Amino acid sequence: MSRIGKLPVAVPSGVEVNIDGQNVAVKGPKGNLALTISEPSPSPRATTGH
Repeated sequence: MSRIGKLPVAVPSGVEVNIDGQNVAVKGPKGNLALTISEPSPSPRATTGH
């Protein structure tokens, strides 16, 4: 989703996106990109009950 419009972002033709759990890999004509997304940490507000 885009940050501004909260609409889905179109993936250009020739670009392949693979999502495996927390691992995201993108492969396209200009190269590759891989990222492991960490688990979100709880906010202090959520853990203290305030």
